[in-house]
Amino acid sequence: MRPLIIFFVLLLISGNVFAEINILSSAKRIEKFIPGHPRNITNKAEFLPASQGIIEAEGGMFINIPLNKSKGSFRYVGFGPFKLIPGSKYILSCGLQTKYFHNLLILATFFKAGDLKHGKFVDLNNIASSSFMKINKEFIFPANADRMILWLGGQADRGKRLAAGPAVFIKNLKMQRQAPLTAKLELKSIYGKNLLKIENFQSFSTGKVDFEAIQLVNRTKKPYKAEIIDSEKGIKALAVNYKKGDYPYVHFLGKTAPVFGNLVRFSCRIRGNGKISLGLWWHRKMIGTYYQHSKMITLSKQWQDISVVYACDEPLSDSAAGSITCRGNKVDFQISKINISIIKP
Repeated sequence: MRPLIIFFVLLLISGNVFAEINILSSAKRIEKFIPGHPRNITNKAEFLPASQGIIEAEGGMFINIPLNKSKGSFRYVGFGPFKLIPGSKYILSCGLQTKYFHNLLILATFFKAGDLKHGKFVDLNNIASSSFMKINKEFIFPANADRMILWLGGQADRGKRLAAGPAVFIKNLKMQRQAPLTAKLELKSIYGKNLLKIENFQSFSTGKVDFEAIQLVNRTKKPYKAEIIDSEKGIKALAVNYKKGDYPYVHFLGKTAPVFGNLVRFSCRIRGNGKISLGLWWHRKMIGTYYQHSKMITLSKQWQDISVVYACDEPLSDSAAGSITCRGNKVDFQISKINISIIKP
């Protein structure tokens, strides 16, 4: 009996660990386009005001594609923001059904109160099911955020366009906190250590670089140009020249490590011209990779220290790779330091 009393005392002190948010019945629906939209678009064409994009029916809702906005392949409605507990695991659950040749996209924007501009968007799921099904998606809410906006999207199959009218049916959409993140004893020797095979380019000779020494995958498309240079006195860097049509991902392969269920940081020192995204690829045993990436970052001639932190929610993952993704028609950059590490909660 005594352990049960202690449990309830701790529960009163810390708040209800198992608090549930019924999103469809209690959450604020977003009517106006905001900068935290997951795709960071500028023409607002992918955003649907809730009053136009949601039809309530059968105890749930449809994502509705208006006739005058049926071109293209994505449309999103938004809910929130929700106040969540930093450094916690949550489960997002719902029942869903999609129109033939359509998918449901589930994304989120994590941010701090009053700082939506620097919010980070995260892909939570991408599902197609023409018959009704239930899902439970576990995700980690990071310690550097305290608010979340949930985005639900209708997506047409590749090469197709969204059909006007109801595209996705969703029911019993809920979010529930599971537990706080805690440090794992078995990772004591790994926390904070660089998981990349290389940390800088000091040991490389100047000139053309052996791509396989730093790349995650063999490129199936035309490779970008890359070479080791003396960027300044005593410092070597990898110089990349990308133009439209080249393979856009500059990968850095991490060592085998238990990344699943943990927060992972990818950081680098970089300068150049053009726009990039910083991202992490989770290597999943036998079924390939899954990629999460930041919004676009504009490079400058001055060195910048930039980083992203993502939670690995992919159960088969046994390593992570950092990626500089080139955006636009032309990107030139130099990178001198790189690091991937698991963050101790």
